Amino acid sequence: MIDDDLTFAETLVRRLRRRGHEAELATEADAALDHCRRLPPTRVILDLK
Repeated sequence: MIDDDLTFAETLVRRLRRRGHEAELATEADAALDHCRRLPPTRVILDLK
């Protein structure tokens, strides 16, 4: 989950995890890219504003 709105992102990550999904959170693009290089995701939820 990549989103700059921390409250929204944390809520969505919790809901995804409750439904059995593995979910990680990043609020900045650089952090998200570093994480993706270490553990390539199968899906990404991204805020495109």
